[in-house]
Amino acid sequence: MLLKTLSSRVGAILITLFGLTFGTLSASNAAEKQSFPWKPVRLIVTSPAGNVTDLNARLIGSKLTQIWGQPVIVEQKVGANGVIGAQYVVNAEPDGHTLLLTTTGLVQTWALGTKMPYDIFKDLAPISQVFILRLGLVVTDKLNVTTLGSFIDLARQNPSKYKFGSFGVGSTAHMVVAKLNHDQNLEILHVPYKGTTDSLRAVVAGEVDAALLDPFIAKPYIEAGRLQILATTGGKRSAYSPNTPTFTEVGIDGFGVDNWAGWFAPAGVPKEILVKISEDIKHVQSMPDVIADYERTGIEIANTTPDQFSAIVQRDAEYWRDLVASADVKID
Repeated sequence: MLLKTLSSRVGAILITLFGLTFGTLSASNAAEKQSFPWKPVRLIVTSPAGNVTDLNARLIGSKLTQIWGQPVIVEQKVGANGVIGAQYVVNAEPDGHTLLLTTTGLVQTWALGTKMPYDIFKDLAPISQVFILRLGLVVTDKLNVTTLGSFIDLARQNPSKYKFGSFGVGSTAHMVVAKLNHDQNLEILHVPYKGTTDSLRAVVAGEVDAALLDPFIAKPYIEAGRLQILATTGGKRSAYSPNTPTFTEVGIDGFGVDNWAGWFAPAGVPKEILVKISEDIKHVQSMPDVIADYERTGIEIANTTPDQFSAIVQRDAEYWRDLVASADVKID
C-alpha cells in the first residue's frame, strides 16, 4: 500500500515537472520569437573592409543596434566571390542571429556552374535587397582613351596586350571582360583579385590597364586624372557619374541589369523574423542621415520584402546563366 502511494506521488510530481518544463520552454520560445533579437546579431559581409558594401553594412548595423537594443557585429569573410561568407551563414543556427550581406556575385557564381557547398535557392532565405550599385569601367590614364569605343579599338589592334582586373572569378567584372572579348572579338587578359579594393590598387599601380569599380572608391583617382571612366553598368546612368554613358548607350548589350547588395539568413529562420528584419531595414533607410549617406556613396536605396527579394534572386540567376551561355564565359 505504501509503495503504491509513493509511486502515485512520484508520478504526480514527474507529470507536474514535465508540465512546468514544457510550459516554460513553450513560453520561452514564444517570447524569443516576439522579442527578436534576444542576443547579439552577427552580420557576415562578403566584401572587403572599406568598400561601399562594407560601409553600408556598418551604417545599417549601427542603426539596427539602436532599434533592437542588441549589437549588430559586422564581420568580413571574403573570398571565392562570396562563397566563403555564404557557407558560414548557411551553417549557422537558423534563429536570425547570423545574417549575410552579399552581392550579385551570389547568383553569378551559380550561373558559372561553380561547384558550391550549398544551394543558393534552398539553403539561404532572402530578407531584403538593400541597395543598387552601378559599376564603372575605368582605364589607366596611360592608355590615353576617353571612350569605350576607343578602348575596344585599341584592344582589338593589340591582342593579349592589355589586362583587365576584376574583383573575383564569377564577378560582374569577370562577366564584363568575358563578354567584351566574345562579342567584340578581343583578347583582353582577365586578372582576378580578391575584391574591389585590390582591383582598384592594381589599376592605379599599373598592374592592369582596366577594371570595373564602383565610382565611389574610384572617384579620387578619376578626379586626379589617373583613371578615366568610360561606361557604367545598369539600366540608367549612375547618379555618382551622371556624365558617363551606360554600356547600353554606347551600343554594348548585356549589362543593363542592376548590381545589388542584399541581406540573407540561413534557411529555416521563421518567416516572422525575416519580415521583421526587412521592415526594420526599411525603417532605417527612411532616416534623413541614412538617405544622405546613400547619396554620398553613390548607391541607390532598395528595400524589398523577403518574397520580392526572392523573386529578384531567381530572375537575376537566370539572367546571368543565359549571359554565361551566350558569351561562353569560362572559369579561369
